[in-house]
Amino acid sequence: MAEYYADDDEIARDEGINEMIELLKNPNDLLRLHDIRRDFDNRRQVVKASLSSMVLSQVEATEAGINLLEKAYRHVKKMHQCLAKIDKMCRESASLIENQGKVKQLSLVHANLEKFRTVIQDIVDLPFRAESCEEMIQNDLSNLVPAFETLSDLTRMSENALLEWQKNVKGREELSELMKFLTPVAKAMERLEARIFALLDNFLSLAVDEPYVLADCVKIIELQESLDMKYGNAPRQPDELPYRKKEYRATFFQNLTKRAEARFGELVRLTESYGEPNKRLSYDQDGNLVVKYSKDRQGHLLHVVRMTPPDNRSGPLREETISDLDILSEMQVSDKKVFDEDLFFESFVDQLITLQEDLVTCFDHAQSCFPAKYMIFDRLLQTYHVNFSIAVDSIGKRGDDFTTRGALTVMDWVHKYMETLRNLGVEEGMVKLPPNPFADPDDVPGMVRLMENYVGKMMDTVTEWYGNILKLDLESKPKTLKDGTLFTPGALDFFRILNEQIQVIRKINAHEDVILRTAQCALKIMMEFQTAQDDILKKQTPNLELCVAFLNNNVACYDQSISFTEDVQKQVKKEMQSQLDVESACRGFLEVAKTAARKACEQMYNDQGMSGQLKQFFTGPEWLDGSATDTVIATLKDFFDDFKVWIHPSFLKRTAEAALDELIVRLVTMFFMSLPLRTGELLSRLRQDIEAFRQYFEAYVKPERLHRSLDALSALGDLLTADTAEMFVLAVSELLSLADLGVSEHVNLETIIKLLNTCRQELNRRQVNDFSSKVRELWKQRNAASTATRKVDSGERRGGGIFSFWSRNS
Repeated sequence: MAEYYADDDEIARDEGINEMIELLKNPNDLLRLHDIRRDFDNRRQVVKASLSSMVLSQVEATEAGINLLEKAYRHVKKMHQCLAKIDKMCRESASLIENQGKVKQLSLVHANLEKFRTVIQDIVDLPFRAESCEEMIQNDLSNLVPAFETLSDLTRMSENALLEWQKNVKGREELSELMKFLTPVAKAMERLEARIFALLDNFLSLAVDEPYVLADCVKIIELQESLDMKYGNAPRQPDELPYRKKEYRATFFQNLTKRAEARFGELVRLTESYGEPNKRLSYDQDGNLVVKYSKDRQGHLLHVVRMTPPDNRSGPLREETISDLDILSEMQVSDKKVFDEDLFFESFVDQLITLQEDLVTCFDHAQSCFPAKYMIFDRLLQTYHVNFSIAVDSIGKRGDDFTTRGALTVMDWVHKYMETLRNLGVEEGMVKLPPNPFADPDDVPGMVRLMENYVGKMMDTVTEWYGNILKLDLESKPKTLKDGTLFTPGALDFFRILNEQIQVIRKINAHEDVILRTAQCALKIMMEFQTAQDDILKKQTPNLELCVAFLNNNVACYDQSISFTEDVQKQVKKEMQSQLDVESACRGFLEVAKTAARKACEQMYNDQGMSGQLKQFFTGPEWLDGSATDTVIATLKDFFDDFKVWIHPSFLKRTAEAALDELIVRLVTMFFMSLPLRTGELLSRLRQDIEAFRQYFEAYVKPERLHRSLDALSALGDLLTADTAEMFVLAVSELLSLADLGVSEHVNLETIIKLLNTCRQELNRRQVNDFSSKVRELWKQRNAASTATRKVDSGERRGGGIFSFWSRNS
């Protein structure tokens, strides 16, 4: 290699000399010598660096090759050792093949011993591991699930160990030694289960305070259900004991029901204590209520605060404080236990509200901690809903003893409870309290009795109040409005009272049956109020002004009743509105107004001046010359001038109709009382009177109505002028057809026969007999028709009372 490099140097030198000769051919080239030298030095350094790099690369490659050779040598040496070991093992294998059975047996024994050692170690560790699980949840409930999972594994391990031990070991002593290690696991699992179900018993409060703990408890139920399904459905060996399912979910639901029934049981027992003393009051020797008192150790009074009446014994009680020892020494204070209904219902409703809030808590907080398949809210609602019904039924059956406020308190809670269910999204069909499943089907439900009690007392109260109102109206003079209309405060007071009672129910927006019953009761009270007024008008004969006031009151009552019933109907469901006889109740006030109008007209005609003139009709000379008729009409004008001011404008024409009807009745009565002889003067006067009355009343009465009323007077003339039996009977029929005017009451068979014999002297005996036979035949037909009508009416009148619609299924 040295020679190789020497030859290269020789060649390089020659080339350098030749190149220098070429460069220095001219003398001027010497000027470039410095640059040539510098260029030469640079090239030499480059060549030197290149040579150094090449040499270094050759050295490194040589070192790498040496290292590879050394490594290959070591591996070759190791291979020689492995080959020697293989030769040795081949020689040993030859001997193992000869003892193969013994080798297998020894290997199996070794494996079994190792397995047995592991099992024994696990069994010995069971109590410690179980104790560790309990320590996990001692102060931190977030470890419930890991603790349960570990204990479940330990329980399964202990069961398998016990089973294997029983298969192979028959001695009782060995078994008892084993149970020392297995029993702590079972006890730990029992304590864990007890703690889990204790937490689940208060799952509502847990859902609010620690929802993650409740979620873990539910997860444990799910895990146990998986274990029940896994091991319960798995095939088992013939000598293996069957797996006992724990069914945590069913146990939780059973505990939920039992706990609810226990809590509601306390509520039912509270309802049974209604009427028992629940409050202690103190009284002095005079029977005054003692609010507060204190005694010394010897029992002597030191301080007394009592309620005493004022000096005049009327007005509210006043509080009196006594600290004078001389006075206190003569006083005696005794305690007495009494029943306070307000306190009882306060406690009862407080418990109801507490239980009701459980449903809200379940819906808002607990429901999200349970899987949807648990339907936890529906289960709790079903359990509570039935028990609420039992509690309300129990308290309602004692409703006969309640005050109105007590009944309203219960009904108010029922409404609020139903409204709460609606707000929670419960279907409307499930909102209403169901019947008590344990009650006798033949008994009246407690809620019904409660409502009947309230409605009955409301009716009694309002009836008493309107009785006092009417009594006060009769004792005082009618009042006058600005326009002169007469009235009494009774009507306004009546509807004010009635509205107050309805408002009480409306405020609680009660059960639809309560609203319906109250509405029916209100309508019945309205009808009874009308009957009471009608009796006053018919039996007590109030004066003219009071009759007019009653007329105006009932016209106003009609308007108020329309508004009242429309408002009430809005509160009642459409399908129930048919049970309200609104039209009859409202129109009844108009009927009373009509009665008041007739009574006012009666009082008008009973006026001495008016009645004196009416007595002149058909017989007196003043009537024949027309002065009596003129006086009657003039008096009517005077009265109607007052009526136009006194009477409500909408009822003035009805009053005029009543005045006309009463006038006709009185004239017909005077005619049959006097039975005047037929004369041309009488018939002429009668026709003139008919025309005079027509001219006066046509300003108030419709033509058809006026004509029909005056037909009665025309019929009187026909009775005196009829030439044939048919015309006479037609005149009698005309009078009988005016039954709604009250005319027919004064027309009877004896009167007609007497008229024929007295007034119709121009008729011969045969004509009188013919007329009489025709009249008798008419009366027979009329009596037969009347009898048939009465039979039909009596057969149709059947029905129940105001609450006949209610049943347990309503």
